[in-house]
Formats: sequence, structure tokens, C-alpha cells
Amino acid sequence: LKTTSARRTGFADVQSQLVGHHQQTRALASKRGGSNKNAAIELCHLFANLTFEAHKLYQERKQKQKLLPNGKAQAKTGSATDSDLAEATSASKASHLDRDLFLVLVPACAFFVCCSWAVYEQMAESRREALDEEEFQNTKKRLQQLEKQMSQEGWTMLAGTDVPANWTSDQRKPRPSKQFECVPITDAEVLKALDRSLIGNDIGAGGRDAVSSGKYSKLKLEAAWRVENRTLWGKFASERQQVQHTMMELREHAGKARRSASTLANIRGGLHHATAPLRALGGFDVTINEAYLFHGLGNPAVAVNVVASGMNEHFSGVNAGTLFGDGIYFAEDMGKSDQYCTCADRTTRKQLSTILDSSSGWWSNGSPALQREEVRYVFLARVVLGCIAQVGAQRSFRLRTSEPTFSAGSRELAFIPGAKSPTHFHSEVAEIAPGCQAGLDTHTEPRGNRLRFREFIVFHPTLIYPEYLIAYRRV
Repeated sequence: LKTTSARRTGFADVQSQLVGHHQQTRALASKRGGSNKNAAIELCHLFANLTFEAHKLYQERKQKQKLLPNGKAQAKTGSATDSDLAEATSASKASHLDRDLFLVLVPACAFFVCCSWAVYEQMAESRREALDEEEFQNTKKRLQQLEKQMSQEGWTMLAGTDVPANWTSDQRKPRPSKQFECVPITDAEVLKALDRSLIGNDIGAGGRDAVSSGKYSKLKLEAAWRVENRTLWGKFASERQQVQHTMMELREHAGKARRSASTLANIRGGLHHATAPLRALGGFDVTINEAYLFHGLGNPAVAVNVVASGMNEHFSGVNAGTLFGDGIYFAEDMGKSDQYCTCADRTTRKQLSTILDSSSGWWSNGSPALQREEVRYVFLARVVLGCIAQVGAQRSFRLRTSEPTFSAGSRELAFIPGAKSPTHFHSEVAEIAPGCQAGLDTHTEPRGNRLRFREFIVFHPTLIYPEYLIAYRRV
């Protein structure tokens, strides 16, 4: 700018053009909504065109200089005219001027493109925060509706680690005489609720995980027991309290933390309505995504270990694959869980008889059907899903983000972004794409898996309480 008047004039022209484009930048940046990205792209095109025009002018000047005689050489030989020398000198100066302009214009354009993209990112982040706030308010409204429903239906909220009020065995005492008890269900309303929960989608349709085949379309409830284990409940209730504290803390923050805590479990409508009487009895907390989910038993003898000490994630993948990680898998549809269930043979039935209230003789006298080989077993467990990591077709990354699902191989979920203290996601939900679901009462997500059933995976057994053991037959 300080060398010659010609260069000052040239730079002044470029400066006026940049000022004009800067004003156009501000006009484009003032756009809102879905046009933000288009505005930034349009701005990039403007600067690209400006750079192209400068480069084109530079090339034209350079070409013109090549066509003219060389000023210095002609001056020595004396064969060039004064007009040729003047024109050559003018072209040479203009070429140097255009080259300088071009060299300055390229970084200037790059700078303004970066600035425009930064403006777009800032506007997009503001838009995302607005959407997060809207989603949070919708979630808050939904939770308020569920809490109102709880009060209307007479639900009980459990305080501390107290056992549920509907327990009837010796486990209600601070020091029970037994480690656990399996209490047979005789209440007609509870039996009806458990029977309705067995109604699923695509019953008998099979699948790649089905361990047996046959022609059937319904599942018939034969018997059910409520697992009452004070020690196991204490571990579950303590972890439940911690999740309550974490979820409350996350929802008080803005940004990614609140977004993560705003994801609801959206349990299948059929199961949600069928288990309403059970939730009223046991005391549920919907604010932490607590739900009843199925866990099929590939080996019914495992029920003895589960009612005594809970589920164990270290046996993940023994009877089925671990497509979504090495955790404990649950389903919201018996059409899925039934695929994994096998019949109890004579040896297994003998083992089960030692825990299923054998002292009262109910096992042998109450239901002769339990002595048949076609009886299968499934747990209807109480599961705290808490802060959910949703996954879709790209299983290594969480849904709608580019952030990883796991933090340690496939055995531990990633940390919750934005959390005040380092906390892992409490559960993983494998969502399914619209049009793939087995039933219309199943929640779907864009970019979900091309599967029929949603799957719920928990990596810590203390978030699970195996509350009901159900015996059923295929009919």
C-alpha cells in the first residue's frame, strides 16, 4: 500500500470490494433456521468467484506481456519503437500489480471464508441449544404427566432402600431367616397383568437368534413368582438412588448434559399398559427411565443363580451374540425374548423345585403343567435405564452424533458429555428404523437398525432387579 500510487489505487479497489462482500456477509449471516448452511456456502462461492476473477486478470496480463517484445532486449538492439517500450513497461507493471493483488487476495478470501464458517457454526450451536431447550421442556412436560398419572393410579414412591410394600415373605424383616424367597403369585390382578405382558408381536415368527422352531402364535402363562431378596434389592435400590441424583444434576445443566438426560425410554405401548398394575404395586420412578423388561432364559437352570445373586454381565454372549456390546440384554417384546427360551428338562425342573416355594408343596400340587417339558421361563425384570445411549445402524457411534458409544472396548459405555463429574451412560438402547418394527406400538428412530425389535443393554447388574419369574408355554 506504500510503494506506488498505482498499487494504492489497486488495493483501494480490492478493499472496496472486500467491504462490499463483508456487508453481504453480515446480511447472509443474519439469516436463521435451515438457511444458515446455505448462507455460508453462498458466501464461499462469492469469495471463490472473486479469487477466480483476480487470477483470470493476472493470466490475461501475463499472456499479453509474452506477446509483446521484450523491453530490455529491444532497447539494447535499438529495433523497438518508443510506443512498444511504453506498452511493454505498462504491461509489466500491471502484471506485477495484479500478481501482488492476487497474492494478497487469496489469504484475505480464506480469512473471510473461515470467519463466515465460524459465524455459521455459532448460529448452528445457538439453534441446537434452542432445540435442546425445546426437547428438555417437552421431556419435562411428559415427566409431569407421568407423575400426575402415578398419583392418580395410587403409585407408591420408594424412599431410600426400603423393600416394596407388596412383599409378603420373611424378607421384609431387617434380618430375614433365608437368603431369598420366591413367592408364588396368586393375586388375580397381578396374574392378569403378567399374562397380558406375554402378548407380543411376531410370536412364533422366529428369527436369526431363535434356538428352536415350531408352529405357535400365542404364549400361555402357567405360573409366576415374585423374587424377594432383601440383599439383592438393597444393592439395586442404592444404585437407583445414585442414578436419581445423577439425572437430577444433568437436567439442571444446559447443553449436552441436559440433552443426554432428556432421552426417554419410550417402552412399547403394549408392555407399558400391561405392567401398569405392577408399577402401582412396586413403586416406580419414571424420571430415571425405570421400566419392566424381559430377559429370556436359554438355560432355565440359570434362574437359581439369578434369584440368589442377580444377573451377571460376565456371561454375556453364552447363549446368543453380543451385537451391541458385552452387557445384559433385555427386550420390550416377548416376540424377541421367546426366541432365546428353551424348555426345562427333568434335571432342570428338579433344580428349580428347590427354590420355587418347595416347602409349601405348591410346585408339585399347584400346577401339573409345570412338570411338562414344554414349559419355558423368562424374567420380567425391573431395570433402571437412567441416561440412555441410543445407537442405530452405525453401532460404534451414538445416534445423531459422531461420538463413540463405548469408552473401553465393548464392556463399558462412554462418559456422559457435559456431566459435572465423570459418569458413564447407564444403559444402551438399540433403536430400529421406521417401517422395520414388528408392531406399530414400538418406538422407532430415523437412522435406526434394520431390525424388528428394540434391544436394551445394561452393563452393571446393580441396575437390575429380577422381580418376576414367569413360566409359560407356546400354544
